[in-house]
Amino acid sequence: MMHLSSKQYQQIHHAIHDDAHHSACGYVAAGHSAEPDRGSFSDLAAKVISAWPSPRIFDAGCAIGFRVDAAPAISQAPEPKCAFRGLGRLTDPIAGPYDLIACIEVLTHLPKGDADVAIRNICAATTRVLFSASPVDLAGPAQDKLRAPIDWLRAFAEHGFAPVACFDPSFLRPWAIALERSPRAPQDDRLLVHAELIATRIEAWKNSEALKAELTATRRHLHDAVGSLATRHAALSANKPRIGLFQRFSRFHRRLRYLQQSIFFDPGWYARKYEDIGEGVDPAVHYLTIGRKEGRDPGPVFSAAGYLEANPDVVETHYDPLVHFERYGKYEGRPMAFRFEGIEPLVFENMPRPRTQKRRPSTGPAPEDEATYQDWIARCDTLDDDDRQGILTHLEMLTYQPLISVIMPVYETPAALLRQALDSVRAQLYPHWELCIADDASPSPHVSAILAEYAARDARIRLVQRDVNGHISAATNSALRVASGEFIALMDHDDLLAEHALYHVVVELNRTPDADLIYSDEDRVDENGRRHDPYFKTDWNPELFLGHNMVSHLGVYRRSLVENIGGLRLGLEGSQDYDLALRVSRETLPDRIRHIPAILYHWRSSTVKSSFSESQLQRCVDAARRAKSDHLRATGDDSIIEPHPFLPQWERVRRMVPTPAPLVSLIVPTRNRADLLRPCLDGLMRRTAYPNLEIIVIDHDSDEPETRELLREASLDPRVRVMPYRGVFNYSDMNNKAVAIAHGELIGLLNNDVDVIDSDWLDEMVALASRPEYGVVGAKLLYPDGSVQHGGVVLGVGGVAAHFHAGSGAKDAGYFGRLQLASNVSAVTGACLVVRKAVYEEVGGLNAADLTVAFNDVDFSLKVAARGYLNAWTPFALLFHHESPSRGTDLQPEKAARFRREVLYMQRTWGRTLETDPFYNINFSLANSNFELAIPARRIRPWMVASPGIAPWRR
Repeated sequence: MMHLSSKQYQQIHHAIHDDAHHSACGYVAAGHSAEPDRGSFSDLAAKVISAWPSPRIFDAGCAIGFRVDAAPAISQAPEPKCAFRGLGRLTDPIAGPYDLIACIEVLTHLPKGDADVAIRNICAATTRVLFSASPVDLAGPAQDKLRAPIDWLRAFAEHGFAPVACFDPSFLRPWAIALERSPRAPQDDRLLVHAELIATRIEAWKNSEALKAELTATRRHLHDAVGSLATRHAALSANKPRIGLFQRFSRFHRRLRYLQQSIFFDPGWYARKYEDIGEGVDPAVHYLTIGRKEGRDPGPVFSAAGYLEANPDVVETHYDPLVHFERYGKYEGRPMAFRFEGIEPLVFENMPRPRTQKRRPSTGPAPEDEATYQDWIARCDTLDDDDRQGILTHLEMLTYQPLISVIMPVYETPAALLRQALDSVRAQLYPHWELCIADDASPSPHVSAILAEYAARDARIRLVQRDVNGHISAATNSALRVASGEFIALMDHDDLLAEHALYHVVVELNRTPDADLIYSDEDRVDENGRRHDPYFKTDWNPELFLGHNMVSHLGVYRRSLVENIGGLRLGLEGSQDYDLALRVSRETLPDRIRHIPAILYHWRSSTVKSSFSESQLQRCVDAARRAKSDHLRATGDDSIIEPHPFLPQWERVRRMVPTPAPLVSLIVPTRNRADLLRPCLDGLMRRTAYPNLEIIVIDHDSDEPETRELLREASLDPRVRVMPYRGVFNYSDMNNKAVAIAHGELIGLLNNDVDVIDSDWLDEMVALASRPEYGVVGAKLLYPDGSVQHGGVVLGVGGVAAHFHAGSGAKDAGYFGRLQLASNVSAVTGACLVVRKAVYEEVGGLNAADLTVAFNDVDFSLKVAARGYLNAWTPFALLFHHESPSRGTDLQPEKAARFRREVLYMQRTWGRTLETDPFYNINFSLANSNFELAIPARRIRPWMVASPGIAPWRR
């Protein structure tokens, strides 16, 4: 063991590393085996000290990544090492206190009981711990003692230590954990989230190690092959056919080198994108021999087909497009086609925009292929016996297990469907429920007979027989009056609950016990039991919720809250549950409305007798409009509910501009390109109805006479100012400088290639951005051909972000109306956004140091959201966007390198936030932004994280 200052900690690790003699508990004399596994001690120590400055450090074992085969010969340790080390056992008390105790790959070697004692001693002697214990199948004598990260986290939590979110210790091991003493014991859900993060690191590490091994083997193979061919060439130089073979191989090897050195070739992406290449095949070799001939792309950025289309003479050379670009094209200034997969492309001059996405249908949800959904159900949403046992085991661990009352109004239900509905409740894996049924005076005798049969079979079923038919609201209230559960779950009489539905609800309640409203994803089920039309919802999305009832089923409410507001209102049949959710939402807080991203409810889609909402559609629509109007009045909101212009079953919420209309400063950067700037300024000055605006044009070294004349003419309008900007293009810096001189209460950032379509676009954006709870507001942008360019930003796609519904038709509904209904989103494009100047300054504006060109709008939006504001996107602010052609090309290597740096900055800064967009269901794939299902699933099932014996990275 070692007792060190910060400086000594670094010195001793450096000295020990130099001698290459290491020990789990001190110093190993020469001749003993101590095999380094990863990195340099001194480098690791330096990282620890720089991240966590600590005057006094106790190194509980010096085995950072080292396997020790012999006991340390402490007595043989020379100075200066012996001044710092000592013998001892971690099962004995540690004489502290210390500012930091490092315990790396030591407790793995101890039995569980001894390890728990050691943790107690460590926690008693310090306030900070740097800990690592391998949970994966590494070779060694400790295999029988491996424990999952969640077990270690809980062991430390028992002593008041919580994981530190702001310090990433994965430079030691992917499973390393930084902990510090917390004034309150951390909740288990926080530990589970951290365990998921560790699981993600482990998977990435495994993949990285596999790729490294594959790359090493491939390089060795190529080196051996080249050497062999060179030898044969020297021996058979007179044999021309063999020389030709060697020359062809040399050309191949040269092209392979160009490919591997290109920043646009991504072997990991290629292997994931094209899984058919098979295991053990080098992606670079596959691409040059097969992939390029099949038109495959070498990475997420470079478009091979686009390059050949722009340079048809390259086709005749039979060169691979990327190799040709690296060897010739970038020096010849050839036109390029790059596809920044999943994000708004950085546009390159003279290149047409590649159209790779199909348009969506004009109405309804995303066209999820039915076979794909059935495959997803089979692979990601079907329980086996191991899953059921895992759920039951997890339930035993949950301390909060409230009674849930399932509320079911019944009227004239077909016998088979009624039995199926009742059976689905009785099949719940969570046992603490009651089923409260109100028969709304059904005339058919089979209804009461079946209900009586089930009530006799299960004491948890409670019946109410109504004498008069009062319709669904009255019947629901009758069932509610006999409910005794802390929470109620609304269920229709012919629908089905997933067998783990109430389990998921209780898991969420253990995470957030103060939740008042919980809702899940849902799908439909036909008379043959076939599931279809899934609705994978967003997390709480108040703006989208005013467009349509995104809560719906399964909806679970705190019973006391429902009773306090008087239950369901009569006269709103068909939208009674929507009205209930609206009224509950204004009686609670947003963080008490929780979404479970799992299909827990199967809505009957086609029965012999149509439901009320199917047979009385217009009455349901009218009831929904009344419910929303009442809700707005109750909250003091002067917004108006109007029929939607394209979706008659839904509504538009027209927000009102404050009176008087606040001044808006519209900021437009430009460099030359008068042909773009002229229609942009014309749209802002003459085709925008908003009455109070100023325009600041940022002139970035424009030198074309036509542009300079246009700026002179525009500046004659008292609403227009021209701000010169010199030097290297820095989008963030130029906008920050313009905001500093802006007079407006609100700021609008616009590209110079944006053109107005609807004159009231700015009224719509100002009305939203002026609301105190809102931050950044984005617009619906169309390409010149009328397809969608921007429908809001989704995080994670392409590694950072992408645009929702890119390539869809202008009047398409999108996924459950997302293209035609205003919605909260995580981020919006800077090509057209509006934000209050106070909010802009509160977060420090755009990041001019790290994000000079790309992703500054996404980063800005996320900073605003982190301050507690809601960002929004609206389809009722409609403009054209030609996609940044005046900024120039990003073909030069230094610009491509800059782009990669910006990608890495976003991933490093926002980390897991990019993978868990609350407004893009985790069941969707991050391969694109088209609402396609992720197979395999990205979501980790809660019982797989929590149950002992199940690795947290198993999905």
